[in-house]
Amino acid sequence: MNNQIDYKRNELLGKHNRRLRRIRILTEQYKKGLISYEEYSQKYDLLTNGKPISHHQRIVDRKLDQISKLGYRPEKPKIKLISLILGLVMLPALLGLGITGFATTGDQDVTATLTISNNIAASLNYATLEFDTTNLEGDNNATLNNYTTGSSGYYLDYSESSTVYNTNVCLSGTDLTSGSNTLASTRMEYSDKANTTSSSEPDKALSIDIQNSPTTVETGLDPGERLYQRYWIDLSGGIYAGTYTGSGTVLVSSSSC
Repeated sequence: MNNQIDYKRNELLGKHNRRLRRIRILTEQYKKGLISYEEYSQKYDLLTNGKPISHHQRIVDRKLDQISKLGYRPEKPKIKLISLILGLVMLPALLGLGITGFATTGDQDVTATLTISNNIAASLNYATLEFDTTNLEGDNNATLNNYTTGSSGYYLDYSESSTVYNTNVCLSGTDLTSGSNTLASTRMEYSDKANTTSSSEPDKALSIDIQNSPTTVETGLDPGERLYQRYWIDLSGGIYAGTYTGSGTVLVSSSSC
């Protein structure tokens, strides 16, 4: 019963934290002048379903109260853990994918010093990421995006064997190069949706530009969840012909990006 209560609590908080994280990123983009007020307002309404944040917070508080009444959950000893990190290398026009990292240890002081093992295990279902080149004047989908026509073919599975809840997913990418020619990483966009995909989800309206430095793209990811992903690249503005390649990193971590 206690495990079920913990799972429901973490699941609820994870969904709420993802909404808050997306609102925070959207607000930062507006403050930096990256998007107009009209675009900001439209995306904000999509995220909140046209309701104030206080409304969603009240729902979360009420459900948490209901969950807590399902049974008594004894207080657990505080555990001091070293950061848990799993690296997944992926991205750009044609790029390799690999998995690095896996587990770490921590210690807790009760009546004795114990060593507690925890692990984060995740995998991407694709080995390369390629973009269509049919539209040289605007956005091109990655080849498995199926945006507006079907579900996304790209996803990350956070293994049920993992023992860490509420993890963060960080994303960064290099610029794409072909000889001496370069396409900035910010020409690429990324959007994701936990456990759901359709012709419109993940939603392009909620996408963010891929930066060279790690950016938080998801919070509250729990064991057993699947994170569906979509990618786009903007080829407008004139580019030189060539095969552009680069690299990127998806990081699942217990600490911030």
